[in-house]
Amino acid sequence: HLQLKWTLPVMMMISPRRWCTMWAVITAWLGTAWGASLDDSLEGIITWSIETASPDQVGFASPATMLMQGTDSCNTDVSYPSAAAIFGDIALVLKANFQTNTCYRDGDWNYRSWLLQRAKLVSSNGISHDAYQINPPMLGPKRSICGSDTMLYVNVSARQQKVLYKVKPGANGLLILQEIATLTGGNDGYIFSNFNLASQTGVLTSATVFVLLEPGTSLQVFPTVSSRVQGALLAGGTGAGDFALTGRKFDLGFSADTFSPETDYTVGPGEFASNYHWNKQFFQVSRADGAEGVVWQDMSNKNVYMTWLSSTLDSATTTKIADSKDNMYLISAVSNGQNEIVFFWVTTLLPDMGFGFGSLNTGAGIGPNPSAFATLEGVKVDSASGAILLRQNLPTNDIGIGLNYHAFSECGTSA
Repeated sequence: HLQLKWTLPVMMMISPRRWCTMWAVITAWLGTAWGASLDDSLEGIITWSIETASPDQVGFASPATMLMQGTDSCNTDVSYPSAAAIFGDIALVLKANFQTNTCYRDGDWNYRSWLLQRAKLVSSNGISHDAYQINPPMLGPKRSICGSDTMLYVNVSARQQKVLYKVKPGANGLLILQEIATLTGGNDGYIFSNFNLASQTGVLTSATVFVLLEPGTSLQVFPTVSSRVQGALLAGGTGAGDFALTGRKFDLGFSADTFSPETDYTVGPGEFASNYHWNKQFFQVSRADGAEGVVWQDMSNKNVYMTWLSSTLDSATTTKIADSKDNMYLISAVSNGQNEIVFFWVTTLLPDMGFGFGSLNTGAGIGPNPSAFATLEGVKVDSASGAILLRQNLPTNDIGIGLNYHAFSECGTSA
């Protein structure tokens, strides 16, 4: 059988609180019985939808909807929110005007008549999270100025934490979550969510879904393959002769900050800086036992790790192979395919000319000192244990075999 297979490590931005950091391994094959047998058990991605309740709709807690005036509670009341201001785990509370220290309730200076609906985030594999949809107010302030904000309160038990999100539909059956705040409950139950539904600066203008989730909860997109691996058939089929694209996410088992374009390289293709690209961040390696792996660096603490994938792609093992050292930046890694890995890293600070020019990201356009040289170190490690076998600084000066290496640049078109 003709077989075409490749493995591409990429970063998947799924909730780091739950899965720490995960790798996605994209595997493709063409017309092989082996490929089909490896991945024929993978299901498609889990899709999510938002269901909102109509009055007295079955499947939602009662009442399923409520038209709330939003004037029953003020944050200067002796006790708030009142029962009339509560709808399930949310409540609407007016904020006292900072000048008069009173809440405007008669409609002259406040928004009124909020339609509240229970909602659910429902997945294609049967997972459900309770949510709430809040619609724009039907009545605005008669005097066209908001004198009392309408604040969203949420129910969080004492000493417990919840994360509040705004939710909206995304493409291909996915949901987009925008985190508003991580909230810690007090003794009163309902606490301010850090979100104003109406204020002097603006008001909710479209139906918006809010959900309270436990910290670390993610809306799972890939079905579970094993205790620390999720995977899905992304496209194609699993029959003989079919082309298939699958993805897997591997839980590292610890908190880490791997490179992510969403946060670490936000330059778009239409921006000038994109012409210069970015340095490679993940380096593929292999071992004598046939294992495939990746060498990578934590973007925050600068430790260097190797991650080895099992042959069945249902587990991964990650080992730290070097502690951070003097702002060293990983620039390359290679293996001999047997038992050793060699990687190189360099200092990220440019030699200073005395004008305060430091790293590339914070520099002020003066350039490195032409008479100074950066530090470049090579490190050899054991592919199995991660033990360091040899480390050596390479000559970076301009004498003899020196590399005449002055400065590191994060630009992908230079070293």
